[in-house]
Amino acid sequence: MTVFDRIKNLADKQGISVSKVATDLGFSENLFYQWKKASPKSDRLEKVADYFDVSVDYLLGRNETPDWASHEDIVQLEDLLNSNQPMQYGGIELNEEDKHRIDTVLSQVFWERLKKKKDSE
Repeated sequence: MTVFDRIKNLADKQGISVSKVATDLGFSENLFYQWKKASPKSDRLEKVADYFDVSVDYLLGRNETPDWASHEDIVQLEDLLNSNQPMQYGGIELNEEDKHRIDTVLSQVFWERLKKKKDSE
């Protein structure tokens, strides 16, 4: 799934078009379509993430959010990942790469457990 696909999916869930999202953010109506072939600039990607209340990592597909996840599910995971205290082990603070790896594992566990819960309901 591309950045465009994720934005389209989020817009569809809110019942709006990607063109409306673009104009709401002060972008050209066709900007997101250009992202099908070119990489977005980080400042614009951040604005889109803020607009939908998701992370830039979600838009880039870095946390492997499943298609069945609701907006509330995504927010719940973001709260979990952002609630971490400064992370350290054995008195050594973890670097950003280590934190990213831990976030990836937490995300995978979160989605697996949530899927099992939803399937059993």
